[in-house]
Amino acid sequence: MKPSTILSDRERAVLTEMAAAPQLPGTIVRDFEMLLDFIGTEGVPVSPKSSEFAIAKLPEINARLIEPANVGLSRGRQVSFPHVDALHWLLRYSQMGRIARDKATPRMVVDAPMRQRWQGLNPTERNFALLEAWWNFADEDRESPGFGSGMRADYRARLLERLRPKRNSEKYATEDYEVYLRLIGTKQIALLQMFGMIEIDQEKLIHGAGWKIERMFATSWESPRARATGVLLVKPPRTFLRNSLPGRARALSATRKSTTLPFIDGRLKSIRFFLHGRPASTNMTK
Repeated sequence: MKPSTILSDRERAVLTEMAAAPQLPGTIVRDFEMLLDFIGTEGVPVSPKSSEFAIAKLPEINARLIEPANVGLSRGRQVSFPHVDALHWLLRYSQMGRIARDKATPRMVVDAPMRQRWQGLNPTERNFALLEAWWNFADEDRESPGFGSGMRADYRARLLERLRPKRNSEKYATEDYEVYLRLIGTKQIALLQMFGMIEIDQEKLIHGAGWKIERMFATSWESPRARATGVLLVKPPRTFLRNSLPGRARALSATRKSTTLPFIDGRLKSIRFFLHGRPASTNMTK
């Protein structure tokens, strides 16, 4: 199936509606711009080995989020702050951030040419650029051995389907949360939240404890906001990143033309669920 045939007329109308909306789904664009401003011209110290943000900076970045995570750890690593970890991930794979080693302590700095290109995008294009960095490039990060991008996309779609609001809504069991947290990780859950695909009720902050989810649910698919979010789950057009990534990423981009069925099918399941309230058929040849 060609990318141009994935969107129906109805779904294209939702995109048009979203482009004209004063507020985009989720907080991802605002949170990402906050991080760019926080890094500023001086940069933020990072670990020499992992290139993660310095531990002392994590609570401060987390506190600046639109919806901060309740993390009670005073010396938690970056993985303990899933939303900050997710933004750091996008910063790397969008090529907006790079590591400067011209001083004793390495720093994460904003790439000036990429920042200039970013500022030339409207909010909808910024949302697409970040989504592309997540779904088309960052998914290739082999954080879990043997866990490919197709499986990750499929598990995300399954999670969204399970979290669909029902007439007789019952609280989603904590054990079920833990299953998906193990399958796709807290960083992926945080991204789903920041992109407006799910909403999360988190447990109250407990000193000495990490981020805990009390309840999560998919955004109601009847609302225009959620329908627009569903459209964003489709593999977006390559406009922002295609010509700016290094050779490996460009080669990876080219391989997407012959991508496996699960990789695309996970997106189609998600978009059909949001737009029509049901999962998509796995038969893509029709």
